[in-house]
Amino acid sequence: MSEVDWPTNSAVPVFSGDLEDYELVGFTTFTLQGVRLFMLSRPLTAAEAASSQADFMMKGQALVIEREGKTGRYLAWLVVDGDPKDLPGFWPA
Repeated sequence: MSEVDWPTNSAVPVFSGDLEDYELVGFTTFTLQGVRLFMLSRPLTAAEAASSQADFMMKGQALVIEREGKTGRYLAWLVVDGDPKDLPGFWPA
């Protein structure tokens, strides 16, 4: 990563879409230093767990992107696949 960092106010913007066209959908307190990709997942239901050896189900992906703000550049999440609500600590805008 470059010198750009996560916002210091604990509210990290969450966008949804693709790298060309995305919109703000909410915020999160979730940050991971040095990570560029996060796989969205959820625990398995009892029925799914009975027929699987996995502990969770993959539901999508979120990328770390750099954004330009009034006070400089900052990092944000871009959910490119899946539901932004599956990002830890998410709340809608």
